[in-house]
Amino acid sequence: MSEQSNNGSSKAKGKQPGSPLLKYELLRENWIDGIDPLSSPADLSNYVSLKCNEYSSMKSTDEDLHELFQLDFQNWDSTTFAKVRLPILQRFRKLLREHGIYIRKSKVYCSVAITEALQSPYREWIQSEVGEIVKDKTFNYVSGKLQYVEE
Repeated sequence: MSEQSNNGSSKAKGKQPGSPLLKYELLRENWIDGIDPLSSPADLSNYVSLKCNEYSSMKSTDEDLHELFQLDFQNWDSTTFAKVRLPILQRFRKLLREHGIYIRKSKVYCSVAITEALQSPYREWIQSEVGEIVKDKTFNYVSGKLQYVEE
């Protein structure tokens, strides 16, 4: 009988055992204060993916997002970022760029470029940098500052 009530309460909240929503919430709770940079590549990848989802839903941009980014990844270096699955890391780089954080994209490993942005103070994009991203038709401006610089 208790098994039915447990299943019923999970379903009532929309969080069935093994559901992506439940997994997401458990990961978020486990990593509320960050993650150990020496964690497994799978955990590091999940952490970056979690932060992608959080940053997207919070709609933070520019200086505010850069501050969150620095707090969430304060103990990371390029070696740590290199352990993250490349498609996840590329998604993270794209999200940060679209939300106004300048991250180099060419002639550098993704892990190195993200680390450079992490360790640098926030700066606004210059016209030539915005000109580079205008060529990318998949780029979706979220930062109001990037839209302003483009004009």
